[in-house]
Amino acid sequence: MGKLSTLKISVFVVTLFVTQFAFAQPAGTVTFKIGDVSITHKDKTITQAAKNDPLNASDTIETKDGRLQLALIDGGKVSLQPNTIYRINKYEFSGKEDGTEYGFTELIKGGLRTISGLIGHKNRERYQLKTAVATIGIRGTEFTVNFNDNNLLMTTNHGSVDVCNESGCLNAMTGQSIEVAGAGAKPKPSGKSAKAAAAPPASSKAVFAASDVLTQNGLPVIFVNNVFNGNSGTVLAITDDTGSGVLYKALQANLNLDASGRLTELMYNPNINEKYEVIPLSFTSYNNDGLVAWGQAASGNYNYTSGGTIYDVNDTLSRYDYIAGITPIAGALTSLSGSYNVFGSTAPFLQNGGALVGAANAVTGNFIFDFTKYSFNYNLTIPTTALGTFGLSGSGSLATGAQFAAGGVVTNSTSCVTAGCSGALGGNLIQGSFFGPSGERVGLQYGINVPSAGENVFGSAVLK
Repeated sequence: MGKLSTLKISVFVVTLFVTQFAFAQPAGTVTFKIGDVSITHKDKTITQAAKNDPLNASDTIETKDGRLQLALIDGGKVSLQPNTIYRINKYEFSGKEDGTEYGFTELIKGGLRTISGLIGHKNRERYQLKTAVATIGIRGTEFTVNFNDNNLLMTTNHGSVDVCNESGCLNAMTGQSIEVAGAGAKPKPSGKSAKAAAAPPASSKAVFAASDVLTQNGLPVIFVNNVFNGNSGTVLAITDDTGSGVLYKALQANLNLDASGRLTELMYNPNINEKYEVIPLSFTSYNNDGLVAWGQAASGNYNYTSGGTIYDVNDTLSRYDYIAGITPIAGALTSLSGSYNVFGSTAPFLQNGGALVGAANAVTGNFIFDFTKYSFNYNLTIPTTALGTFGLSGSGSLATGAQFAAGGVVTNSTSCVTAGCSGALGGNLIQGSFFGPSGERVGLQYGINVPSAGENVFGSAVLK
């Protein structure tokens, strides 16, 4: 063989190696980590997990007393609870479902909440979460799993999930749970719900809320570095104890928040120094992810000032919700289109006295928009304890600004049968705003008039 042929072969081998190396990519990336979390690699080496670490096929993650959140290459998200062992068996994705994709993972023990990515939406057999007692398959969805002592409990948070083993298969839709009571046991419906710290969004484009990370006393960890600290945003659904409805319903206002993102002051007409100074005694929930802050307070008071004169001193607020965020840069939204999904929400509450009728972080749904057509559609599912589950859906028009409102249809098999429910926000079911410099977040506040209960139900949801 001549020198030229040898050189050609060498160049081919080097080119092939470089090409393969260039296309090699990790299965995912660590997006958040707290506490003691280790990764055992294919070569049996063990490293401590850190944010932005790549995750590869055959990596096994053990959370011990910590938590870890990871983003997979197809857009899927996984949040691992403490005392969890999770393995990535095979995860390959070329950027589209072309028959080369695989998403095979394994929960050895513990708990997780996951949002499926693009793998498995067309070919379900290419996505599986394996456990020792059953295999979980998806149909484009979000679900929570607890697996300890060979007992499996799976709850579908959004979409549709199959749980299968040698004894049979069972499907669970949104809000339903499946239990497998040991090896060889048949999957059965369950009235229990798998536990997770928070409800993340039901989409592959979303990331998990800060409230998915809890302190030892069960309260959300607040990211106090690089958080949104007020100045401009939206405050929605403030109720008072007289039952007069929405005390203040603003689409834009100047705000003051404390270091944890709790609302302390609202100024909605700076020209005449017109403001509400909120003096809450307790917050039932609050959060701040750097672009948007949201929460709910109870048993608070407020002072109302206008033109330097205080008109109301220590008037009572039974409960209020707020969503506040950075205003989008002018022109940033005009060419955008896409979808957002709920990743955090306050507990739904009643107008009269502010009693809670549901849980925080229980709302699911999406918001689909197209600024090139100036239109949007929304769908929300709002579980409540006494009034059943509300389904809200509708559409509306977008102006060039960040704010919007819309009516729509309410479905509810418990409270809206004999007399239909309707919008309680000036006839609208929802109102809200885009947040973040490029519109990275959406905040929605809903208001539902429930004639059978003689009440309005309010609440807020945040979407990515």
